Amino acid sequence: MGGSKDPAAHSPANLLRVCGDGIRGCHGMIESNRTASYGNGRLVRQGDSSTDVPVLLRNRWTGLTEFGQYVCPETGNIIQSAGSTDYTEVPW
Repeated sequence: MGGSKDPAAHSPANLLRVCGDGIRGCHGMIESNRTASYGNGRLVRQGDSSTDVPVLLRNRWTGLTEFGQYVCPETGNIIQSAGSTDYTEVPW
């Protein structure tokens, strides 16, 4: 497992909330299937802009913004705003 001292690595556009600890749960699945995880946007290579890499969530490509918003990658329309408590629209 890796990490980064780069403060930008911890921006909302670079973060997904998943269960597990890197060995078990969703986090473990992502870490143990790194090739697939890069392909579906759950991992982003250092040097790539995560705002330019959509992530596959609930069989739907979704963009993440630096403000913690989910956006449609094709239109840029906001799917859910940061801080919203209405999780019916969260694309998980």
